[in-house]
Amino acid sequence: MLASTAIAKSLLDTHTDAEDYTPTTVWLEAYNIVRNKVINEIVKAKQNYFWNIVKFDLVIWQSEYNISEIMWAPALVIKNVKKVFIKYDATSDYYKPVTFTPSALMMEDPDYYSVSHSQSAPFFNIKDRSVFIYPAPDAATVQGGKMNVIYQPSELAYGDEDDKVDADKQYIYALGIAEHIYKSQGKINESNDAKADFNTELLSFITEIKSRNNAPIKKRFVNNLNQYR
Repeated sequence: MLASTAIAKSLLDTHTDAEDYTPTTVWLEAYNIVRNKVINEIVKAKQNYFWNIVKFDLVIWQSEYNISEIMWAPALVIKNVKKVFIKYDATSDYYKPVTFTPSALMMEDPDYYSVSHSQSAPFFNIKDRSVFIYPAPDAATVQGGKMNVIYQPSELAYGDEDDKVDADKQYIYALGIAEHIYKSQGKINESNDAKADFNTELLSFITEIKSRNNAPIKKRFVNNLNQYR
């Protein structure tokens, strides 16, 4: 469903004149607030629902890979790095799993691990918005790094279509937007009713989500900003 369609439905349902409240600004913001609520509830119910594979190039003797610089279009916000894999040798058929090791367990200086740690037992940890891989690669490798991540779907523009949430469930957005519309008009009872309807339908949707199996999607990051958080 287009974002504009959900907004138009909520304006129609609340008998609101679009000329009084610009749909492309005020109610687009409300749309994305509601959509993010739905997405966050999906992730709470099933953390791996928005699961993806991202690949990135290895740089010779570089351990730190800032996730805001691992890029593709459209931009994704990475919420969680689940696993890391690496190819130190471009001719390798398979990626080698990289073990997570907290920084607190590193007994030597990080530079030591970058240079002297064995490639047969690589490990990684995360500091701020960067993934650190030890040892650092001794050769540049195109798509030599790979991560399994959980991401936050990007917010939508007025003319965008939502392809992340089931099309037959997106009527929920109109209920959530209606709450915002009524609240802005001082119609507290109507706002509370719309909120109750939204919560009821969202709960039903999340109950359904919990029973699903979701398959991963493979994509690569190029040319757009992302954040790790």
